[in-house]
Amino acid sequence: MGKPSNSGDGHQSFEEIEAILVLMETMVGELNQPLTVISGLSELLIAEYGPNSRFTADLLIVQRQTRRIKETLAGVKYITRYPPKLRSGRQHR
Repeated sequence: MGKPSNSGDGHQSFEEIEAILVLMETMVGELNQPLTVISGLSELLIAEYGPNSRFTADLLIVQRQTRRIKETLAGVKYITRYPPKLRSGRQHR
């Protein structure tokens, strides 16, 4: 991997930061898709087996943890949208 180009003051270029933000945004989308499937399937299994099934406690843990990861990813996605001046390629002052 090459050395990042600096503007002389120790900061990454706007293009590099933009590329990182786009990558983060893409990763959030890619990770959310399987989490949604896992969450949906766990709901269906709970409905199928009922609340007293020996699987229900584990499925509820799966749901809780997928929700936690999705909340974390939502925070990452929020970060990729700000600051708007940076995203448009203009200097942020």
